[in-house]
Amino acid sequence: MRVAIALLISLGLCLSASIALVYRSAPASEPLPGTGSAEPEAPPGAGADGAALSADLSSAEVLAAFHWRSVESEDLAQYRSNLLAIGCPEETVRDILAARIDALFAEREAASRFTPPEGDKPWGSRSNLTPADLARAREWRAVQLEKRDLLKELLGIDMRLDLLRATHTRNYEEFEVALGGLPSEKRDRIQLLKEEYWQESDALKERFQDGSGEEYREAYRALNQKHHQDLASALSPRELEDFLLRSSVTGNSLAAKLANFGPTEKEFRTIFRDLRQYEEETGRVGGQYGMVKVDGETRSAAREGMLERIKAVLDEDRFAEFQRFQESAYRDLVQVARHFGLHRQAVLEAYQREESFREARRRLLEDPQSSRKEETVETLTAELRQAQVALLGERPARTYWHRRSHPRSDDLFEP
Repeated sequence: MRVAIALLISLGLCLSASIALVYRSAPASEPLPGTGSAEPEAPPGAGADGAALSADLSSAEVLAAFHWRSVESEDLAQYRSNLLAIGCPEETVRDILAARIDALFAEREAASRFTPPEGDKPWGSRSNLTPADLARAREWRAVQLEKRDLLKELLGIDMRLDLLRATHTRNYEEFEVALGGLPSEKRDRIQLLKEEYWQESDALKERFQDGSGEEYREAYRALNQKHHQDLASALSPRELEDFLLRSSVTGNSLAAKLANFGPTEKEFRTIFRDLRQYEEETGRVGGQYGMVKVDGETRSAAREGMLERIKAVLDEDRFAEFQRFQESAYRDLVQVARHFGLHRQAVLEAYQREESFREARRRLLEDPQSSRKEETVETLTAELRQAQVALLGERPARTYWHRRSHPRSDDLFEP
């Protein structure tokens, strides 16, 4: 309704401008036969000084001289020229033509619009797109491209395109956020590069059904190397890092795991860069480990080097906290404590008790002389839980145990 009202106002402004133009351009009255003068006689009742003069054209005559049909045109470029010629402001012309283009595409948009299925689910639990989904998405993209080209040509408007999704599920929402953080003039290029990469990556997975084997790894490495070079050629170094912070598997995983660590921007960027270097040294490519074979010694050395680099930018207390955050048990404790408003000291003591429990269990299981190991472990577990209830409270402790019962990576730097 508001759009319709605005359009009517715009039309009214154009009509007013066109009437004024016709009025200004109307020819002067011809002299009456035999008078030899073009001056009209004063109307009855006018003052003797002739101050009141007759109008050259009445309003009715002006309206009769103007027809909107002479302005309208099926050729939108001509329509724009006509509107400008009668004095319509640029903004009004944009409103009128944008509404005309919306109307022109309304039926096709309604018929082809693609809404990704399972959009209300977390991205990791969504199903892959079907061939029918992909065909509908491509049809929708074709309509959007045609409309965008017309808007750009006539009005200079850059219409944002919906993402052209590929077969496999991804965190497309995070990519859209990252894309929005780029300079507007670079978004189309980056979106196209990512869409091409998704299509090619999925095609590789289809070609190599199990996604393994040296031939697949080689092709996947080459694809990712080219993709990174393409991104680097389109973005400045800072823009590229910002984009990867927000859109990469590494950046999103690190942000989630360090949320309660509360890193400063400088700390987070440092950890992100060091983690990226660690991944390169240990064979992780495009979010997948195992793309390059690395032995255990190389992996350990890469990890030690990463931790040393991180330690160099954190003070002693922050680094100690960072090391604790490498374990999912501590991350879970912190999250539970924040939810229930518990003091940090309680978290530290509960974590230390759990560390002591793990060490005692390790020694017990490795001791060949120890008997009744299972029974002893049960006793140690009961003692640990009793201590956690005393430190955290019954409900927080049970919440923590529930979280620990669901398997997840115990390493900050591994999937």
